Amino acid sequence: MKILNKKVSLVFVVPTLFIISAVVYSVGYKMAMNKFNNIVSYNYEKHKMYSLLSEEDYNIRNDYVGYIDENKLLEQICVGYANGIDSQSCKFFTNKDYEEYSKNQLHKKVNITDIQIDGVGYMRIDNFCSGSSSVFKEKLNTLISTGVKNIVIDIRNCEYGDYSEAMNVLKFLINDKEIVSAVNKTGEKEVVCSSDIDLGVNVAVLINEKTSGPAEILASAFKDKDDAVVIGSKTKGTAVHEKSVIISEDFVLVFPDAYYVTKSGNIILNNSVEPDEYAKLSGEKEKLFNKYSLDYNDDDLLIKALNYFNN
Repeated sequence: MKILNKKVSLVFVVPTLFIISAVVYSVGYKMAMNKFNNIVSYNYEKHKMYSLLSEEDYNIRNDYVGYIDENKLLEQICVGYANGIDSQSCKFFTNKDYEEYSKNQLHKKVNITDIQIDGVGYMRIDNFCSGSSSVFKEKLNTLISTGVKNIVIDIRNCEYGDYSEAMNVLKFLINDKEIVSAVNKTGEKEVVCSSDIDLGVNVAVLINEKTSGPAEILASAFKDKDDAVVIGSKTKGTAVHEKSVIISEDFVLVFPDAYYVTKSGNIILNNSVEPDEYAKLSGEKEKLFNKYSLDYNDDDLLIKALNYFNN
């Protein structure tokens, strides 16, 4: 019987090992072929790009009668490469231009309007430039000290600033270990905004089609909260985690290397933030709002937010 069992075992073991080996080989072969095809495709596209550029360069250098500024030519080739991928999110700068770009993005004047309307705190944020989160916290604490429990955060037309400033604002308002994360090309996820602060305030957020970048991070995070509301029209959908790389000491390349995602899985890159309640100002009211001349009693979005707290 023992001999018979041994024979029976071998009858099953040998084919099983064969099948396993075949599966492993097939999977390995498929992975190797996919990698090979990706390499071939990459090299083909790269060769095609260089061939086209080389042909253009050959004709220009042989027949062009004007002067060629080699430094300018090189710079514009790199600018064209970045623009060819995505002119909105990929940018190529000289060091001087990058300093100006950073200055325009981050170092604008902090402008946060704060007022009480029927016992509700109203705060309008123009941008998330350097220092804006500190000013926001100071004004928020002042409102809370007067007994305010409901806050309207108006980020309509808020287009510029530093993502870290927007996330610092979130830290004052949302108590969670995972408010916002960044996911890179390989799918690795890193929590970039978390907080253990709880100020105990209720929030309504006002957005419009000009709300973009860091402001969208804030709006999307509040869509995850059951005790908050986002009012307005859908945003631009331009929020992205940027990487800056110094090239040849004279140039800087800026491009997205990850996308932001909130706790519920909302991806903001190329996706507008949709409001919980849709509302839009009329043409004339919008003009007045842009000029800071719209009376609070005529602001349809603000009225919706105040009604939200009263219901």
